[in-house]
Amino acid sequence: MANDESSLTGMKQFLELLPDTVLIVNKEGFIEDLLNYQPEISLFLTPQQQKGQTIRELFSYKNLRGNSGNELLNAFLDTMKTRKSNIIHYEVENESHIGYAEGYIIPFQDYTFGIFRNMTKRVEAQLETINEKNKLAMALKAGNLSVWSYLPESDSFDLSDENTVPQPGMKLWDVTKQLVPEDRERHVKLVTDIVEEKHEQSIEQFRLLTPEGEIRWYEIYSMGIRGEDGKIDRLIGTQKDITDQKNKVQELIENRQQRDLLLQITNMIIWEYDNQTGIFSSAGESVFFNQDTTIKDIYKAIAPEHQETYCIYSLMISLVVYPVSGHWIWGGGFISQMGFHDFAGSCAVHMVGGVAALIGAAILGPRIGKYDKNGNVLKLIGTREEITEEIEREQRFRNYIQRSDLAIQAANIIQWDLDIKTQEYTRIYPDPVDPGNFIRGSFSFTVHPDDRLILQKEQERRARECKGYSNLHLRVMLDGDTDYRWMNTFSVPLEYTPDGNLKSVTGLLIDITHIEKVEEGNRMKMAFLANMSHEIRTPLNAIVGFSQLLAQTDDHEDKDEFIRIIEENNDLLLQIINDILDISKIDAGKMTFNYSDFDITEVIADLKQVYDSHLPSQVKLICNLPYKKYIIHSEKNRLIQVITNLLNNAAKFTSEGSITIGYEVIPNGLSFYVSDTGKGIDKENLNHVFERFTKFDKFVPGTGLGLSICQMIVNKLGGEMSVESEFGKGSTFRFTIACDIKSSDLLKK
Repeated sequence: MANDESSLTGMKQFLELLPDTVLIVNKEGFIEDLLNYQPEISLFLTPQQQKGQTIRELFSYKNLRGNSGNELLNAFLDTMKTRKSNIIHYEVENESHIGYAEGYIIPFQDYTFGIFRNMTKRVEAQLETINEKNKLAMALKAGNLSVWSYLPESDSFDLSDENTVPQPGMKLWDVTKQLVPEDRERHVKLVTDIVEEKHEQSIEQFRLLTPEGEIRWYEIYSMGIRGEDGKIDRLIGTQKDITDQKNKVQELIENRQQRDLLLQITNMIIWEYDNQTGIFSSAGESVFFNQDTTIKDIYKAIAPEHQETYCIYSLMISLVVYPVSGHWIWGGGFISQMGFHDFAGSCAVHMVGGVAALIGAAILGPRIGKYDKNGNVLKLIGTREEITEEIEREQRFRNYIQRSDLAIQAANIIQWDLDIKTQEYTRIYPDPVDPGNFIRGSFSFTVHPDDRLILQKEQERRARECKGYSNLHLRVMLDGDTDYRWMNTFSVPLEYTPDGNLKSVTGLLIDITHIEKVEEGNRMKMAFLANMSHEIRTPLNAIVGFSQLLAQTDDHEDKDEFIRIIEENNDLLLQIINDILDISKIDAGKMTFNYSDFDITEVIADLKQVYDSHLPSQVKLICNLPYKKYIIHSEKNRLIQVITNLLNNAAKFTSEGSITIGYEVIPNGLSFYVSDTGKGIDKENLNHVFERFTKFDKFVPGTGLGLSICQMIVNKLGGEMSVESEFGKGSTFRFTIACDIKSSDLLKK
């Protein structure tokens, strides 16, 4: 025991010689002694106050920053348990000053020593260095600069940041070969000259070829750093990407070249007006003559009819040059400020030698000029351009438009434009005030009611497909007319919006009324003669032939069969004649439509009773009637004619299965359908179903006019007709009508 105390005493004497603070803790965790007390890295407690406390109490004080207290406690507890040393760093805050310490926790006999070295000055120096580096990095970043360092002896770069072309470990040639071939020799010479002390520093610009094939411009600043032997042993420098700056300079050069080329091509001259001397001048040649010219000199050369224009022109110069107190002074009087900064005009000038020419001139106001110290304008800048050919070309174009308009009027052709957004039609009219000019005005017309659906569908297609091409055949009544004319209208796209949508279309309206009347008459006559001669001859031959056979036979069964055939062909002939009459009435616009109120449910129910007795037993007629009573205002007889025709067709082509008829209520009308399970229609024939004299089965009696008549009647009733069919499975015919509902007490089934 005495030896242990002697050893501890000797160790304390040794530790007191060290510059470090020593904390001695016994095996129970109590503080026995504190040597070399340093307030900067110690707690608020004095050595006497710390003695006798446990390490848990000591390391729980709040002036230990962050997690320092827990880390100190855990280090001591681990050494006390395992008798192994630990190293710990901690921070302590005393009176707003932060101290930094490095601790070594070591076991000694039954004790545990904490030897703490004051690292405050070293850490503060490191933090200051880091802070300065951060400031330097921010300054370099703000200036778009990157830093590099090169060691000539080892031919390697040893310092750079992520944006620098040379990276640590790269050799000089690794960087040089990234440059365009023309710049490589100059890059090597830059480094060699500084190493050989031909230059202390250098600034050069190089072009680097990126892996993507792009050329980037870099400005390189380099300087040599001498070693202990006085020789250059390191190069340091900065790198700055100046590509954007170079591109802007190049763009400015190109713009100037383009400007000079444009001035040369357009025969335009830039001039200056000196307010002090009152003289116009220009680079290369003067404004109008081969000498400096005043405003009065120019006025003398102006053609009489343009001298008034030139007076305004010279007035603008005076207004721009002499601004006073928000007003403009000219000729000794006040003229209200009109905000003139730019002015352009043209006039006829008698050039040298008596040759007349048209001169266009533009004044660029005081925004592009020179001022004295008081803000008064010293110089104005403007342009002069000879526009003789332009004016003559414009006059020729006006003459061409006049001749074209005359030709269009003689041919009954109207040119129009359509604004897609406003749906406004416009056209060009001769200006009544100035017959040599033209003005654009509104173009009004009315489309025939039967043709409005065609125009509406075309407008919907144009909006849907963003295409302006069309060729329509319409009846149109022009503004001021009393009758409709047949017109062919052709249109093509005129303008598109930036996002690719159609903005406007242009087109021609050609009056073909006289042609249409002649062609329609010829078509109708030829179609009528060709088809009727065949359709009438077929049942008539049967009637005549079997009538002769009937007179020659005495067999009662044959007579009955011949009479049946004669009656069927009589009915067919009567149907043909009725269809011909209906077609003729429709084409002539003579078919009558007598509108009345009737119950559509009752109409279909009555038709079911009639057809139930005529249909074979293998075919069932089904009615889908959503309402017990549904009174509408429409043309009853024509509606029955359409439904009857559809039921007759369904019965012809359905040998077994079912036929379904029904209707549905739609906005502003009704939708009807007749479905069957018959033979159906080939897909390639569907587009021809509603054409006149169309028959797909020559063995089934009929004229081929029924569906065409039905479609025309449905159109007259304000609806549309369509068909859906699959060969071998059946067909469904649908049609709509526009009608008013008259019943107010509908009872749905």
